[in-house]
Amino acid sequence: MAIHDTDRCPHTRLSGYDPGPLIVAVPFLLGFYPDNSLVVVLLDESDRIVLTIRMDWKPESDPQHIAAVVRQRSAAVAPTSVMLIATMPADSSRLATDEVNDWLVALAAELTGHKSLPVRWLGCANREVWSGTSCSVTECSPHQLPDIADSEPAMQLIAAGAAPVGSRQEVLAEIAANPCTGQLPPVPRPENLELWRDQAVYRILDLLESESLPDDSILSFFASGISDIRVRDTVLWQLTRHRDTAAWGRLWRFSSAVLRRAPDHRVAAVAAVAGLAAWQLGDGLRAGAAIELALTNDNQHSLANLLRRVLDSGLPPRVWHQVMGELSESDCRRGRDQGGAA
Repeated sequence: MAIHDTDRCPHTRLSGYDPGPLIVAVPFLLGFYPDNSLVVVLLDESDRIVLTIRMDWKPESDPQHIAAVVRQRSAAVAPTSVMLIATMPADSSRLATDEVNDWLVALAAELTGHKSLPVRWLGCANREVWSGTSCSVTECSPHQLPDIADSEPAMQLIAAGAAPVGSRQEVLAEIAANPCTGQLPPVPRPENLELWRDQAVYRILDLLESESLPDDSILSFFASGISDIRVRDTVLWQLTRHRDTAAWGRLWRFSSAVLRRAPDHRVAAVAAVAGLAAWQLGDGLRAGAAIELALTNDNQHSLANLLRRVLDSGLPPRVWHQVMGELSESDCRRGRDQGGAA
């Protein structure tokens, strides 16, 4: 079937609002192309995007529950309207079904009925076309998405350095265990823990000034140090104090290298730190992927749970600077409660 715009589409004829440019920008907002997802774009009174949420979606998902999650995550940004986009696989032969449209309408009703969050637009899209729920599945052909160059939001994001990867799976692969390379060698248990902690802080900070990927023995030492709360918090305090963006980038790079070969008992701690590094770099996709990995391995991990709440609330990276600014280096190195969990 040919794909073209048509005046028979009630959505276009009545509202005159074209969601195409914003849909094109979604991969740049998220950092990847979302297939089989619900994408929620929250806007302020000036039509600026204040938060973008992606969730896995299934026909049996409860619209009331999804609406509650959206309200929770958007509370910190006070949106005045919302767009709901159900993304389909790129090779999908049919863009929308009555079942999908009915579900989106039910979700819109939940959001509109609670504190009156207006739904600006709702519909389906893949990487080439879109259709609104007002479009008849049988009578209204899908609309072609505009070129990236014709999407003002996408071009603004590109100018800011955004560049989506092909899929979320590609990002997850960056930190997934690789059984072909084998695990990192074990690190001997230190005889003098406090002396070892002092040395670990110094060696890790020194490592984060280097561009080259360290050898296996140093990566193992890095993993064991980052897994120790007192070492981890002192290193993070120093990185936050110096505001060294390049060091945060190296922390992500070395942590992801460790995660591809880390023993199971190291994964949660290193993944949480990787998530923090990605968040500080403004990379929400990688931050979310690393935190998801951390919580999959240890759903009680304190730093990972803290970061999960922060990301869900849409808080900016500078919040971390405020948190660490309330602590001294001694608080991080010794602990305010004699070494309790951070």
